[in-house]
Amino acid sequence: MSPTIRNDPDRPSGGHALLEGPGLAGVVALTVENVSSGLFLSAGGRWAKLPHPFPVEAAGQALRLGPTIVDHVPEELLVALRSNDGRDLGRLFWQDVMPSRGRTIAAPLAAPPSTAPAALPTAPASSVSAAPSDPSKIKAQPAPPPVPAAVDDPRLIASRPARRVVPRAALAALALIVLLAAGGAWALLRRPAQEPVASPPPQDQARRCADSFGSKVVAARAGSDDDRVRTAETALAGGCGSQALAVLDGADWEMNESAAWHLARFYDPNETDPTMRDAGSRHPDWAATYYAHWAPRVPREAAALKQLCTTDAATLDANAQLKRACGR
Repeated sequence: MSPTIRNDPDRPSGGHALLEGPGLAGVVALTVENVSSGLFLSAGGRWAKLPHPFPVEAAGQALRLGPTIVDHVPEELLVALRSNDGRDLGRLFWQDVMPSRGRTIAAPLAAPPSTAPAALPTAPASSVSAAPSDPSKIKAQPAPPPVPAAVDDPRLIASRPARRVVPRAALAALALIVLLAAGGAWALLRRPAQEPVASPPPQDQARRCADSFGSKVVAARAGSDDDRVRTAETALAGGCGSQALAVLDGADWEMNESAAWHLARFYDPNETDPTMRDAGSRHPDWAATYYAHWAPRVPREAAALKQLCTTDAATLDANAQLKRACGR
């Protein structure tokens, strides 16, 4: 089932739309690609070669798209939508969506199709621990064997060893302990087995991250690039890669080395951080573009670019953007 787009009835003045369809749960940002040109909608309505994730918000089962998207996509344009964690959300013809009042949308410029490889979808798996087994049965201890009767034959008295005499009070106490233990064991055996208690399901990571960083992402995007980087690093430390990528969206990475460094790692196939790998996608040409801009001045960018460019010649020849970034 393909996604559909319609005007947001709660925002009658325009500039907002509702995206409906399958697979939208947990999406906090998405990219918009012009299928005919291969370019991506970027900040300020520009169309660029690199993807630009736009933050979205949940509206029931749908996603609410704001003016940063609605005011820049022309009518009848075929677009491909992809979540920032690499999931393909489908294609649709953009039609009957009203931009903000007084807004005129220009047709995007045509360009050759992008050479960037398609992102591989990731789907993290989760498991629930097994329920505990039934309590073990408790067996009553057998009664002590009977004491043999005393032998009063005079012929045997001299040959048998002297018998240790136990006081009657001690024997009575021992008998009472045995009876109490047997009674307790019988009560345990008669008690019905308790129903196994299932372990609680693991916390929804996507919902936790959205609740923890949703407002922080909005606040940081209204601040400086340094604010964006600090918020992104905090989100990454908390395992919230999608929010980190969303807050870096729109940062001036050509002027802020930390922003370029983090953005590159989201797309670097050599990245080992699971949080960044799950939120980003494998696009070596995009990562190389970020690295190459700062490599002449920053050693870590140069080292990452060198590692990224030590790929086989066939891969370099098949990707012109990666080949240019690697200086080949």
